[in-house]
Amino acid sequence: MSDETFYTVAGLSIIGMIIFIIIIGVILLALYVLTAYPLFQILKAVDYDLAWLAWIPFCQYFAITMAFNYKNEPNIQAFGIPMPRPAAGFASLIASILARFIPFIGKVFPILALLINGCILGEMYDVCEDSEPGKNLGMGIVSSLIWFVQIYMLFKFMGKAKRGEIDLKTYAARHQ
Repeated sequence: MSDETFYTVAGLSIIGMIIFIIIIGVILLALYVLTAYPLFQILKAVDYDLAWLAWIPFCQYFAITMAFNYKNEPNIQAFGIPMPRPAAGFASLIASILARFIPFIGKVFPILALLINGCILGEMYDVCEDSEPGKNLGMGIVSSLIWFVQIYMLFKFMGKAKRGEIDLKTYAARHQ
């Protein structure tokens, strides 16, 4: 193979990789916007002052845990274990960082973050559906694992939020 052919193939390979990275980046950005926008609308509907946190990646879970604190409790229940709400909100960020720096045990942290995020989303889904507390824990975990399920659920509840069907005070009164 001549040098000219080698450089042509190498150049085309680099261009192909760049195009691939751009396409993947656009898809990930679109998926992110499809989760952030409905969450922003839901947080606005429940009169959360910091609804703009829905647009910041790891602050989303913090915003959900603080906005859907319908019982005014300092902790969220993650499988029966009380966890301070702000700590639960940042669990995915903390777990992601620890997973990269702790060699063997680090593989547990992303799973732990998904479970905590599932508890957070499940609590939000309970309020949005006006169901018994804990009923949507399974759906919260599934939607924290599968992005498309989360997008579907958020758009479903965004519609309810825009129609004024999500009321934290009424939910709190029923489930105290």
